[in-house]
Amino acid sequence: MRRDPERRGIRLTLVAVAAVVWLAAADRLHWYVHPRYVGFTVAMCSLAGIAAVAAAAVLAGRPRATRLRRLGGALLIAVFAAGILVVPPATLSAELAGRRQADPGGSAAFAAPGGSGAATGTAAVAEGSVRDWAQLLRQNGGAGAEGRTAELVGFVTAGESADLFSVTRFVVSCCAVDAQPVDVPVHLPGWREALSEGEWVRVDGVFAQNPDAASAIPTVLRAATVQAITRPEDPYEY
Repeated sequence: MRRDPERRGIRLTLVAVAAVVWLAAADRLHWYVHPRYVGFTVAMCSLAGIAAVAAAAVLAGRPRATRLRRLGGALLIAVFAAGILVVPPATLSAELAGRRQADPGGSAAFAAPGGSGAATGTAAVAEGSVRDWAQLLRQNGGAGAEGRTAELVGFVTAGESADLFSVTRFVVSCCAVDAQPVDVPVHLPGWREALSEGEWVRVDGVFAQNPDAASAIPTVLRAATVQAITRPEDPYEY
C-alpha cells in the first residue's frame, strides 16, 4: 500500500524535471535562479530524472492499488503538472517589492561596481544600474551622486510622499526566493496622474537635493523625462 505514494512521487519528480528543462529551453529559468546556476540546476534535474526513471523500473510490475487510489493520484499529478507547465512563468511583482520593503538607498549587501569605485569615481556608475545608483545614494546621503545624470529602467513603486516614486528592480543573488528589491527615489510631482505602480518606465534625470527638506531621503533623481516601456526580456539585476 506504500507503493502508490512512491509512484506518485516518481511522477511528480518527472513533472518537475520536465518543467525545469522547459524553462531552460524557453530561456526563462533565470527568472527563478541566478544565471550562473542555470547549468547546475539543469544538470541536477537531469540526474533526478534518471533516478526517477530507474525507480519506476524497479516498481514496474508490482501489484497496484485500487482504481480509486490510482485516479486520486492521477488527479494530483495533473493539478501539479498544470500548475508548473501550463501556467506561464511570471516575474516578481511590485506588490512583492513592497512586502520585502525596498530600501531607497539600496542594501549594504550589494557591493558597488569596481569595489570602492562607486564612492569616488564617476566612471564606475556613469552607466550604472539601479543597484549601482542605489548603492551610491546610500553613501554620505547621496552627495556623490548630486549633479550627475542617469538613465534608469525599472518598475514604479510608491515613494514616501506624493511627489516621489521609486524606480525599482529585483536583485537576484542565488534564486528568486532570495531576490531583494533595490530602488532609486525619483522626484516628479503629480506622478500618479501618468504612472501606475508596477508599470515599467525609463527615467532620465539628474541627481539633486530633495526639495522636501523634511524628507528622510536627502538626494533624489529629478526627472527630466519618464517614458512607459514594456518589461525588459530580463527584468532582474544580478
